[in-house]
Amino acid sequence: MKKRIVIVTGCLVVIVGAIFAYIPIKRHMEKQAEDKKWEAEKKHYEELSKDQPQPEEPKIIWSREDDKEKIATLDIPEMDGEVELRFYEGAEKEFHIVKDISAVDEKKTKTVKEDFESISPEDFEEDEFVKIEPSHKENSGGLDEPVVIGIGSGEKKIFYGGGNTFQPCDEVETINEVKTCDYNLDNITDIAMFGTDDKGKKHVWFVEGVVGSANCGLKLIDDAYWFSEDELQSNLAERNMNDNASLGEVIDGDITYKSYQDGYFDLICQVEMDSELPNSFRYNLKDLDGNDIPELIVYDINFCCGTAYTFKSGKVTFARDDCEDTPLCGKFSFGEIADKLKIESCDIKKIDENNEEFSINGDKYCLKYRDLDNHKRQFSLTNKEGMDRLEVKADNHQAYLFTNKDGKAFIYIFALTDKPTSKLYIYNLSDGKIRKPILYDGEYSLYNGEIKDSRDFKLQCPENSVVDSAVQKTFFITATGIPFTKETIAQYISSDSIIFGNKIAKKGDKIILEETKELCFDDKMDGEVIFNKTKTFKKGEEFTLYKYEPHLDDEEVCNTVWVKTKKGKVIGFKVYGDDFVAGK
Repeated sequence: MKKRIVIVTGCLVVIVGAIFAYIPIKRHMEKQAEDKKWEAEKKHYEELSKDQPQPEEPKIIWSREDDKEKIATLDIPEMDGEVELRFYEGAEKEFHIVKDISAVDEKKTKTVKEDFESISPEDFEEDEFVKIEPSHKENSGGLDEPVVIGIGSGEKKIFYGGGNTFQPCDEVETINEVKTCDYNLDNITDIAMFGTDDKGKKHVWFVEGVVGSANCGLKLIDDAYWFSEDELQSNLAERNMNDNASLGEVIDGDITYKSYQDGYFDLICQVEMDSELPNSFRYNLKDLDGNDIPELIVYDINFCCGTAYTFKSGKVTFARDDCEDTPLCGKFSFGEIADKLKIESCDIKKIDENNEEFSINGDKYCLKYRDLDNHKRQFSLTNKEGMDRLEVKADNHQAYLFTNKDGKAFIYIFALTDKPTSKLYIYNLSDGKIRKPILYDGEYSLYNGEIKDSRDFKLQCPENSVVDSAVQKTFFITATGIPFTKETIAQYISSDSIIFGNKIAKKGDKIILEETKELCFDDKMDGEVIFNKTKTFKKGEEFTLYKYEPHLDDEEVCNTVWVKTKKGKVIGFKVYGDDFVAGK
């Protein structure tokens, strides 16, 4: 009997052992089969791509490491033909547009002293050169050396400088392409530069050609041709730029709009993104040229100056700056002007299933994923012509497809980890091509919930200036697919609310003051918060976190934190570093 028991037990052990041995073998075989499928798919699209024209590897025409001065030769009609683009590694790190004036005929040159009040092209003949002599060599704020400028011979006589300068970016390390163009459609020659920064990231720099008053030795020169980097348009172009884009594609209109509403809305979003201080701009819509399409006025409150933009040929372009005769003023906040533009919501499809197929503008796409080791997840997005593979740190994800009325389409992939953290990757599929996604660089890229309206959804981010917690804001999708918020103040939520699958709390975290503090505060929630009161709060006193707003205070980063007391009173605090020390 004992032998039978031993034999049966032994058989069970062998069977169970075989089962446990079979499970990892089966998983290994399944993984191998899955790897083969993914590799076969990759090979298939690589074969397809062989028949397509491949983008050439960008040549480097200038590098800071090479210590080259001359970068390119350009044709600029306003400067009567060919000029040279040069770089001077001085304290200013400037790019210079230089025209060779060494062979200027002295007979065609008029000399003026630096003590002139102003000079104008009307005072000179076409093709005549003007030599400005400094009054004395060490004139503070004036000229140290003679300056020679010329008068253009085009339809409109203008001065051009012998050494125009601009500074597109301190971080520029290489330049791959330089082209002249008229990106803002004002009939004045501009310059576009393509290259990389000191981190290897690709950039486009638009440098606007300007005809207007300029200073030379603190004296006024009318109708001068000079250059100014257009950081706003550069940033707008980069938002839709992909790794394979050429400078010509960027110039020729990657960013076009079917309506001025979409174009203006995208521009004001970029203005707000670029602003270091919240609520710094006011806007207006006003028909300045009488063509029934209003111009957008962007008014900077801090500098009391306005800029007008117009809509032409599907593009938002510069119209004019503020001037004394016709000042440009704005009266609407960002939220108010956004409401006036009445941007429509996108159609939304949540991509729930693995290997799910969907259509965009008649083309079929498929998004699938698989889990790798070390908490990584690999995505594959394909259509009949192309594929992109995205490998990210993620334990989970959510994916959404947004399509607007113009046929522009975007896929959002929220790659979530169990920390919790997340990154948002955005595919722009508006032209039917699959390219690398944009990694959204905003702080609010955590997502927990469900997006039902592209004009109203919430994103979260961790926030620990007071305690380990989280905050959230309401966002909407811009015309270029980037999420943006018109809220300056964030709502505190429980840190548990940002864990995927948890319900988002409506109230903030409870905190208890760890030591007695005398804090500056103000209990006004409406309008500007002025911290003109002090109050002593005792150790052990309990608060509820309510709202917070990051901002600059005398050029120092500061968080304004509002809390609710047990009696329901709302109190606001300035938080610099560890000034407000509290714990849950």
